Amino acid sequence: MATAASLTDIAHEAKRLEGKVALITGGARGLGLAVQDAIGAQFATYVHCDVTKETDVENAVNLAISKYQKLDIIVNNAMLIDDAKPSILDNEVAEFERVLRVNIIGPFLGIKHAARVMIPAKKGSIVNMGSICSSVGGVATHAYTSSKHGLIGLTKNAAAELGNFGLRVNCLSPSFVANNVGVREFFKFDDEGCSNNVYSNLKGVCLLEEDVANAALYLASDESKYISGHNLAIDGVLIQCLRLEGKVALITGGARGLGECIAKLFCKHGAMVVIADIRDQQGLAVQDSIGAQFATYIHCDVTKETEVENAINLAISKY
Repeated sequence: MATAASLTDIAHEAKRLEGKVALITGGARGLGLAVQDAIGAQFATYVHCDVTKETDVENAVNLAISKYQKLDIIVNNAMLIDDAKPSILDNEVAEFERVLRVNIIGPFLGIKHAARVMIPAKKGSIVNMGSICSSVGGVATHAYTSSKHGLIGLTKNAAAELGNFGLRVNCLSPSFVANNVGVREFFKFDDEGCSNNVYSNLKGVCLLEEDVANAALYLASDESKYISGHNLAIDGVLIQCLRLEGKVALITGGARGLGECIAKLFCKHGAMVVIADIRDQQGLAVQDSIGAQFATYIHCDVTKETEVENAINLAISKY
């Protein structure tokens, strides 16, 4: 049950968008639900909408117009991520296209039909939900990363055109959201919802869904009236710290001490790491603490040529 204080907070937030009408795709859970709550869920209307189908997106926009006589904001939040397959050879075209249909075609249709009703009004805010994967590689799947890079281009192109009609188009690119269940499982966040600090340079805080929603609230409101074509990174300075983005490193003796520190630091700066050591239990623990998608452990006695060769071959075969 909401407390008096929380209701006051909601009322205060709602005033920042007083009189506005917003459409949020993917608004039934996760980030979409958080954005909806920040904007004012007590005034919300639900409509079924598959963002890959133009008629569904058109109908959602038309519903906003028929019920509220206008549309001021659209948040293109609906997104899809496929199963991780590190080797591009294992990726299927059909799955790649499925992700792009949701993550690129969806926002395209949202922008198109929002613009259809916003242009005559000569105002409107379009917010696309990107990701840290909009700016870096090696973090997520090929399809998801490609789609989020493409979303930045779509944002900038749409902003260049629609600014002539008074419309603003921006993108939000959050890092790893600590209280999102799927993200917590994939990136091994602890029970408090904070990361082990491998993924952020900003210490003592962690990114929550509400933080992303507040950023969306800012871009949706008139407080950002002169911001358009911008990609707002919510990443705890992570992007600026990825000095080894796209690199693959093999670290012998990486299960403890200096080797462990180097492995974690290299991953923090964007590298994929193979940890080679004879201390299997400790090596696997380091791998798990970093995240299996960024680090791989292999048993390796550096006095045996075949084991060193195997470690190098592992790095080549996997990365």
